[in-house]
Amino acid sequence: VQTAIQTISLAGNEHSSLDSTGLTISDPVGFKDALVESLGKDVALSDEQDKKDDNLETICFFAQNETNTLIGDKKYNFFEYHIPNINGKKAAVNLITGEVNVLESTAAGEDIPDPITTIEEALSAKKGLTAILDGTVVRISDEWNDTDKYMSFIIEDETGKSIEVYKCNTLVEVGDIVTVTGKIGQYNSKNQIAAGSTAKINGHDTSKDEIVYITSIVEALAAADNTHVKVIGTVVSIETAYNSQYENISLTIADEQGNRLPAYRVKGNAEINNIVEITGQMTTYKGNRQVAEGGTLELKEGTHTCSNFTEADCDNAAKCVVCGKENGTKLEHIDGDSDGFCDACEANMNTITVSVVISDYATKNGWELAKNESTDIKYRDFNIDDNINITANGGANTGKYYSDGWRLYASDTPAATVKVTAKEGYELSSIQINALTGEYADLLIENGTSNVANQEVEVTGSSVLFNVSKNGSNGKRLVVTSITVKYIEVENGGGETPDEPEQKVETPYTVKSNLSSTATAVNLTGNNDANKYYDLDTSLFEIKGIKNSPQQNVGLNKDGTTRLYADKNTGDGNTFSIKVLSGKISRIEIEFSTTVGSFTVNGDTGSNKTSEYSIDSDTVLIQNVQTETTTQVHIKSIIVYVVN
Repeated sequence: VQTAIQTISLAGNEHSSLDSTGLTISDPVGFKDALVESLGKDVALSDEQDKKDDNLETICFFAQNETNTLIGDKKYNFFEYHIPNINGKKAAVNLITGEVNVLESTAAGEDIPDPITTIEEALSAKKGLTAILDGTVVRISDEWNDTDKYMSFIIEDETGKSIEVYKCNTLVEVGDIVTVTGKIGQYNSKNQIAAGSTAKINGHDTSKDEIVYITSIVEALAAADNTHVKVIGTVVSIETAYNSQYENISLTIADEQGNRLPAYRVKGNAEINNIVEITGQMTTYKGNRQVAEGGTLELKEGTHTCSNFTEADCDNAAKCVVCGKENGTKLEHIDGDSDGFCDACEANMNTITVSVVISDYATKNGWELAKNESTDIKYRDFNIDDNINITANGGANTGKYYSDGWRLYASDTPAATVKVTAKEGYELSSIQINALTGEYADLLIENGTSNVANQEVEVTGSSVLFNVSKNGSNGKRLVVTSITVKYIEVENGGGETPDEPEQKVETPYTVKSNLSSTATAVNLTGNNDANKYYDLDTSLFEIKGIKNSPQQNVGLNKDGTTRLYADKNTGDGNTFSIKVLSGKISRIEIEFSTTVGSFTVNGDTGSNKTSEYSIDSDTVLIQNVQTETTTQVHIKSIIVYVVN
């Protein structure tokens, strides 16, 4: 239902003229001001169709004809006003008559929701709702774009609550007291005022003009959001390289005590060990404190010189608390009481440490660089010494090697996992998987929630599984650069020679149909057919056919093959069951005929190229799991090895 409830004529005023070719606007600014005055609410002018943001649900209005509208010296077939959608009202500009029709756009009888009027409500409101918020501009996050006529800033109310106003169509300054009208939007799951809003300036808070800066990194980390900081430190890491287009960089600085402060997209450029001054305002991103986007960086004279070091211990050399550079070597373990453990740190003196740098390993072992093609080789299984194996699993991309490292993808289906396994006789003590930092996926210990990439993690047992997990919208892959594993040889009970394991004797039995070439093909009965069709002792074996979804049970052909039928719709085909009534089946060897559909052996996917399967159970179940076709599984014979 759209009903014109207000009509305002703007044609022929001092800012525009109307003739048979359409509406000509000689003074866009004056024309807009006249419209603002007539409507009683702010608007923003746009003359390019691609500037329209469909996600805003703002009022956007098109010419209803083929005529052109002249703005300055350019003509356009499209003309639009963005007018905040207050209480469901919309408006349209008619380029023929020059009239502005304000429309009622809600369905008949539908209640129009009241606009949100507090920042606290806006921070938790549903996306798309209208908000009219009062506050003071406390930070400019994106300077005024004179071409596209927008800027981004933070407003704060009297309670201290603040919200981002993204790409607002009104020019404001820090300290301006404003009423912002727009729609609720979201970025990184955090509410903000979406692009296309407008702001009415009601006054100015002069107390904001005189900025008081915090100059200590420690105090900056503890300060409230939007607090002004001007801190000096040494660049210890660069998270995002310098962007020449936007002239900014993301980095972390540290003071002489090692306290670290990240700064996001600050204007300027620097290198590791440069001494810099960061000026900006504090914010919180994913629970971490940082200098917000829009700050500035100034290089100071000189570069960092290491002077304050940690104390060396058995695990680490002394390190500069600022840049982390080592000074000397770590202490040697001392086992004065000969108990096998270090007197200082209680480390197992028998610990073995092995490290691998991925690029070095790749070069040595002939890994090929990926080209982002489906045919790229994936490296998913390798040993870093005789006792430690690294295995990755995942979707189509996991395991590819690029110049930046070994990639494991959280965005794969399934998501990547990486498993570290010690050979029998050894146990893992700790694992550190180093990876690129920045907008990358997280590395989690199985069932864990904390990112452990680039951390030494103490572990136990002979194997540890890690999951690769998405980190926001951009953190889709983990790029591994090196792996360090510490492990120990398992003690054998105080140095005594362990007893020799009892030798197990395997007895082979052949499971083969006894049908002759002149016999009629039959199906298994579902009972114990060991003697009836396979000439095996029913006191030793139980052999059954399990029909499942197919219409008939496991078949026996006169060529001597045992045939498992498929159900192409469900994959729940026949199962051939062999059970020993005394002892265990250690392994089996299968001889297939030429027809072999998809099958499993005790739930694991089988292959007609593999004849031997480890079982270690009293029962072996071979099932036809073929789908889409009715291909059978034809088995000539099975040798069953039984251990009593």
